[in-house]
Amino acid sequence: MNKIHEYFIAERNQSFVFIILASAGLIFSFYFLILSNTFYNGLGWSLITFAIIKLITGVNKFYKTKNLDNKMMSFLKSSKKSIKNIEIPRIKKLSGNFKYYRYVEIVLILFGLLLFVFSNNSFWEGIGLGLIIECGILYIINYIGEYRNIEYLKFLKKNF
Repeated sequence: MNKIHEYFIAERNQSFVFIILASAGLIFSFYFLILSNTFYNGLGWSLITFAIIKLITGVNKFYKTKNLDNKMMSFLKSSKKSIKNIEIPRIKKLSGNFKYYRYVEIVLILFGLLLFVFSNNSFWEGIGLGLIIECGILYIINYIGEYRNIEYLKFLKKNF
């Protein structure tokens, strides 16, 4: 098994993690939304929003990654130059996007912290806690993804 195929397997595994976390988030959010407590309602709305985003991202990433893996395997057999011309620029762009994701996640965590600590309304405190939880999880997952992309990019540059 080569490094390129291993990278795409790791990407697919990460998409499964997104789908599992999204499913758990949806279950918890529905539970929180049926409770009559405003704090839990706020937490539920925050969780459902990010769960839907993670679910869409996870499913999209799974199918996209499978196609990219097949494409790169065919490039390895037929035209290694295509890896240099297509895959390396794609990974560079993707790695650059992680920086923006990180900034947005940090801002949302801080905003959630402000809502949770300084709000006098339990609904907004729940939304704040949901932002802290969901964006914290996304930050960790994206950090792992960014590290994997950096290592993959180093491998591609070195070998192609």
